[in-house]
Amino acid sequence: MNYVVITGGEPTLASDFSQIVIMLKRLGYNIALSTNGTFWGNNKIRKLVLENCNWIALPIESSIEKEHNYMRDFSTNHFKLVCSILSEI
Repeated sequence: MNYVVITGGEPTLASDFSQIVIMLKRLGYNIALSTNGTFWGNNKIRKLVLENCNWIALPIESSIEKEHNYMRDFSTNHFKLVCSILSEI
């Protein structure tokens, strides 16, 4: 099996992210995505990822919510976002 890992910065912010995923899938690749999860609020990207990515890596800096959010330097609650994504995949 052929795998491609899409990573970045935040790869889902690339203007051609959707086209890249669709092209790789058509070519028969299994797709792994390394992301911070900020795309999750975008239904189009979320659907694309759920339907086409075989593997999703998300950062978990601590099992303690306050520590995780501090280490990720997010003003919003990134820990809850990651937990939400994990419950859906």
